[in-house]
Amino acid sequence: MVSTFNGLEMAKRALSAQQAAMYTTSHNISNANTEGYTRQRVNFEAINGLTSSREPGGIIDTIGNGVEPGSVERIREQFLDVQFRKENAKTQYYSQRAEAATQMEAILNEPSEEGLSHIFDQFWNSLQDLSVNPEDSGARSVVAQRAQAVADTFQYTASSLESVRDDLRNEMNVKQTEFNSLLNQINQLNRQIGEIEPHGHVANDLYDERDRLLDQLSSIADISVSYEKSSGMPSDIAMGKATVKLTGKFIDASNNEVDVTLVNGSDYSVNHLYVNTEGDATDNPNSNVKSFHFYNPEKVSGTDEAGELTDPNGIKIAAENFKVTGQLKGLMEMHGYQTTGDPDEAGTYIDMLNNLDNMAEAFVEKFNDTHANGYDLEGEAGTDTFFEIDTNATRPSLTMTVNRDILDNHDKIAASSAPNASGDGLNAVKLAGSYTDYLTEASLDNTNTVFTSDDLPIGEYTIDQPVDGSASYWSNSNITLGTDVISKIDSVILDASNNVIAVSNDGKSFYSVNDVDLKSPLDGGTFESNILQGNAQPIMTAENNVTNGETLKIEAGELGSKTSVKSYFEGMIGELGVLAQESYRMEANSGTLRQQVSDNRDSVSKVSLDEEMTNLIKFQHAYNAAARSMTTIDETLDRIINNMGLVGR
Repeated sequence: MVSTFNGLEMAKRALSAQQAAMYTTSHNISNANTEGYTRQRVNFEAINGLTSSREPGGIIDTIGNGVEPGSVERIREQFLDVQFRKENAKTQYYSQRAEAATQMEAILNEPSEEGLSHIFDQFWNSLQDLSVNPEDSGARSVVAQRAQAVADTFQYTASSLESVRDDLRNEMNVKQTEFNSLLNQINQLNRQIGEIEPHGHVANDLYDERDRLLDQLSSIADISVSYEKSSGMPSDIAMGKATVKLTGKFIDASNNEVDVTLVNGSDYSVNHLYVNTEGDATDNPNSNVKSFHFYNPEKVSGTDEAGELTDPNGIKIAAENFKVTGQLKGLMEMHGYQTTGDPDEAGTYIDMLNNLDNMAEAFVEKFNDTHANGYDLEGEAGTDTFFEIDTNATRPSLTMTVNRDILDNHDKIAASSAPNASGDGLNAVKLAGSYTDYLTEASLDNTNTVFTSDDLPIGEYTIDQPVDGSASYWSNSNITLGTDVISKIDSVILDASNNVIAVSNDGKSFYSVNDVDLKSPLDGGTFESNILQGNAQPIMTAENNVTNGETLKIEAGELGSKTSVKSYFEGMIGELGVLAQESYRMEANSGTLRQQVSDNRDSVSKVSLDEEMTNLIKFQHAYNAAARSMTTIDETLDRIINNMGLVGR
């Protein structure tokens, strides 16, 4: 038989349990908009019936003893946390790449009237105009000004790209500081949790804060998290202290495969991040990333002359071996990093700048060589420094200028192919070819074989023929030379199957040529001039009458990385477009997956005000019922105590 007053105790426990549930519900409602908050619930636990000692072995009363509020538990799925952090790292990686690619596209601004290709086209057009009127001072002035615009655009583009690289390096510094700060905060929370859990308490709000910091950390670098059980008497639902590692295995400086532990939940140690660059980052903020160091800040006395941290137990990972997705990797790949291969550096911005330098140097060299072979308006040989560039500079494209003598005296522009040749603007045409001609030369030797220094891949190749001293760029169409025009080219047969260029039978005669298609698909390889007898006669191209030992310019539609200056730049822009498009696509895809995981996680963990209001009403009714139960029991006891046993009085 239960105690007379047991009913009051059960009602009191019910009131206490429902009150705890209402308080927890109010806590959820209060934090409905708190970032990182996980909804909580009270785990009610029924109290077993009392064991009676009056019987052998004891008998458990069939009447229960009510309820008690058990643990207050967070409603959260760790599996969804792992998924979210993986997708978050991917999304932030591609977002960083997409953002940097967007900035690069804005700088290059292609295609547009402000882009480098349009400036080149204007310069090319001015040279064409000069070839028609080589004595015209206005045409010469336009050429000089367009040339200066080309040089200025090279400088602006290079300096703007360098400026963004500087911003990317600063952003890496910010992320490094943020990364280390997050590690310190997580470690501090571990300490607090480690002090609370041994006494049986559950630090739900500390868990929420730690998970929020772990989510932020995962955006910088992909991490894996495990938990170390606290000592003492922790609750069964206590999470423990977090141990945080970088995801994956890494090859360190000693060529060993290692794990990188960022926060150790067992001993509360932390390994900070230090991004090491080539040389002194203060003097050269755009130096490439060399390695990533992970070190214990309590064991580091500083850095040596090479910027290496002095922690003897630290871990150093070469930049090219840092494969962890996240913002750090995205910034590194866009900014530039050191490699052990050839070339010894890689990265989107450094590659674009190097390509811009190569393009500037190749164009300047070709243009200056062609200009030196012409003659100015005074009959003097052209200068070989029309454009000036410091090829020994760290960034040659930043040094590109137009010769001051040319800017001061436009008559020094060598537009003629011969001294004092009135109306001769052939060299101006050749100068224009510096932008469109294929850069590789093929030599024709006395065995009548054309050798190229590069392998020409399969594609369409064009030999351009000038007529009567003027050059024409012909595409894949029939070319009709009037019967009254004598072409300075031997009759040409392009044999696509054998790669043979055949000339006339005696190798000497000139013919009137009609309906000749000079563009035909040819396989890559060596081109042979199959002359039946005599020495090689001149084969006219875009620039030269080719004789034994001279050069044959071949313009190709598809030549990979070795092409004309114009095609080379178009290739650079094309590669950037592909990279940007891929980054946008992957950012969208990974972002969609992250959002899906986030929605799934929110459906489990996020506070729903509708649900909490329903719970509040439910617990309120239960509380009222428990109060009514206590009132009823009180009335019963009052009857027993005050009104029973009065009969007969």
